[in-house]
Amino acid sequence: TDKIFDFLLVIMILSLLVSVFSMYITLFNRFGYYFSIYSILFIPYAIHQIKESEIKVIYSLVIYIITFIYFIFRLTEGFHGVIPFSFY
Repeated sequence: TDKIFDFLLVIMILSLLVSVFSMYITLFNRFGYYFSIYSILFIPYAIHQIKESEIKVIYSLVIYIITFIYFIFRLTEGFHGVIPFSFY
């Protein structure tokens, strides 16, 4: 087995659990930031492990589309009041 993949998978499962608990206890939301950063390593590594190139391309496109939709959604709601920026 691949130890790096197993480690990243465990961290991602912990991130999911912390995210679920943060809905009930807001203190866990800050802990979620420490675990969610590993998704930057996990997602490309998981896609790299796929052997078939057609499926690899499809998964990559799905990740790009989901990320783009999330960005557009956050942009339209104003990033918690940051956009439009005003001094006073």
